[in-house]
Amino acid sequence: MGQAAEVDDIAVRGQRVRLTIPAKADYVGLSRLAIAALGARSDLEREAVADLKVAVSEACAAFIPVARRSSPPGEIEILFDVFTDRWVVTVTGEQVFAELGGVTETGDSLGLTIIGALVDEVESGPREGKWALTLVKHLP
Repeated sequence: MGQAAEVDDIAVRGQRVRLTIPAKADYVGLSRLAIAALGARSDLEREAVADLKVAVSEACAAFIPVARRSSPPGEIEILFDVFTDRWVVTVTGEQVFAELGGVTETGDSLGLTIIGALVDEVESGPREGKWALTLVKHLP
């Protein structure tokens, strides 16, 4: 499916939400609340909601140590795109790759392993001077 089709699908569903939080552990729970609210609104199964909550929490948490070293402290942006057949959640933070298990983007880590076990696709890489983790959960 091309980019135009994705944008059209979002427009039909009306499910694009952007959440920007301070890169502090105290605010990661807001991402979980957003997932719960969007999941209820789109009739997402409880198990899928639970998987997404944990995966997105892990992704957010990965950016916190990096952002704390920034001055001023950084932010984490979470973009939720809800399609009829999948959810795409993009978590963006500081350019230096998040410390998922203390490794770089080229290695495996516990954080990425957990995320990968809970969603169907994971991509990571630079995006507009920051680092992005994109998580895709296909719906039944």
